[in-house]
Amino acid sequence: MINNDQPSSTARLEKELQRKELLLCALRKDLQDAQRQLLQAEKMASVGQLAAGVAHEINNPIGFVSSNIATLRDYIAAYQQLMAKIMAAFEDDTSSAPALAEVVQKAWAEHDIAFINEDICSLIDESVDGLQRVSEIVNGLRLYSRIDSEDRQWHDVNQCLKTTLSMVNNKLKYICEQTLSLADLPKVYINVGKITQVFTNLLINAGQAIESTEKQGVITISTYLKNGDVHVSIKDSGCGVKREHIDKLFNPFFTTKPEGLGTGLGLSISHGIALEHGGELLVESKENQGTTFTLVLPVDGPEPSATR
Repeated sequence: MINNDQPSSTARLEKELQRKELLLCALRKDLQDAQRQLLQAEKMASVGQLAAGVAHEINNPIGFVSSNIATLRDYIAAYQQLMAKIMAAFEDDTSSAPALAEVVQKAWAEHDIAFINEDICSLIDESVDGLQRVSEIVNGLRLYSRIDSEDRQWHDVNQCLKTTLSMVNNKLKYICEQTLSLADLPKVYINVGKITQVFTNLLINAGQAIESTEKQGVITISTYLKNGDVHVSIKDSGCGVKREHIDKLFNPFFTTKPEGLGTGLGLSISHGIALEHGGELLVESKENQGTTFTLVLPVDGPEPSATR
């Protein structure tokens, strides 16, 4: 007698496996969506903390650029009046060379052209510098907007740090001194937006740790190459972390900050981004002495043949 149960059992098993595979795919998608939402929430929290400072950093150069342009408008008007008087003197048939010279000298003194010639170049240089500062800040905001992207590229970590510092400068400059020691590094294959988010989290944390001491502090930022990996160290002279809290720092929603000062997601997300890049985020801290976070990133890309 032929047994037909075996094919039927195999079909049922295959169907069950397909159902479970679809369920796993759905769960994976839900986890990815949740991760993106957490990243977005933390990004918005960081932007919220930086918003007032960024607005000030943009308004400051925009203010003196606007003032310089108004001054330049007056300078141009003076040159136009000077040129108009010179042209009028040339068109006067009765004028002579001495009369023309007298007109020019009088107009030169009246509009203080000597001072204008001296001041005009510095006005333009200041305006260019101010617009460059605005450009750097806007570029930093553009990097934030790309944090949800999965795209990676070969990028200079030092440049990424400088961009982030320009973003958080207003948050730090009143409470601490910042010292930089940046080594000559090879480019690394990173998601620029996410690594910028890590630097922002670490720098804001360092600033808040120093601020809690109610003393002027120091943040020491250094980059170096060690064991074939790029290391970025951010050390603060803040309040430090209790020994029993060290192992919990990267846990989601764990925070040692007062209520309202943090989401408890910054370090957890930063740790996840480091692992996602094949690196790690290390921490050393002593209570009342300060904390050092070190981001380690591999120099190698996804493939040996990847183009830098």
